Amino acid sequence: MINRRYLKIIFITFLSTAFPSQANSEMTNIEFFHATTDKINSMKLSQASKDDILLFGDSITQGLNHNDIAFDHTNLGIGGDTVSKILERVKATDISNYKGVYFFGGVNDILNGRSGADISNDISDAINYIAPKVKDLYVSEVFIPNQKAVFINGGGLDAINANIASYCERFINCHLIALPEGLTTNKVLKPEMSISDG
Repeated sequence: MINRRYLKIIFITFLSTAFPSQANSEMTNIEFFHATTDKINSMKLSQASKDDILLFGDSITQGLNHNDIAFDHTNLGIGGDTVSKILERVKATDISNYKGVYFFGGVNDILNGRSGADISNDISDAINYIAPKVKDLYVSEVFIPNQKAVFINGGGLDAINANIASYCERFINCHLIALPEGLTTNKVLKPEMSISDG
C-alpha cells in the first residue's frame, strides 16, 4: 500500500513540473493564469473523446457548468481571451479529430474598446478557418455580460451579431446559437443572470 507521504511527494513533484513557477519567472498574474489554464486545457484535451465537441471561448465558456451541458464536450475556455487569442488556440489544436467546435468570443474585445467592425472581422476569420476543418461549428451571438452600458465603435451588438449570422450562413455546417429569450435585455445580460466580477 502506498503511504500518504509518498503520495504527497508525487503530487508536489507533479505540481512543480506541470505548472509554470511564478516565483522563478517574471510572469504577471494574467500571464501565469493563462499559462496554467492552458496547461490544464492541454491535459483535458489529452483525455478528450473523438465524440466531444470542443468548447473554445473566454471566461463565459470557461465558467459553464458542465453538468448542464447535455452533450459530450471538452471545455477549453480561458478567461480574458479575445477573439484573436481564442482563434490562436483553435489553430494550435487538431480540431478535425473531434465531433465539432463551439466558438464564443467578443466580450473581452468589447470591454477593451475594439470596434464592432474589427470584432466582426475577427469572428469572420475564425469561422472561415474552423468551418472547413470540422463536421459542425457552433458560433454563439455576442452579448455584454455586465450591467454597465458599453459603447461599441463601428457597429453595435446587433451589427456584430448580424455579421456573425451572415458569415455562418456561408457554411452548411455552421450553426448560429442565438441568445435565449429572457437572458438579456438589449443584448446586455440581465442582472439576475449574472454575478459581479468583483
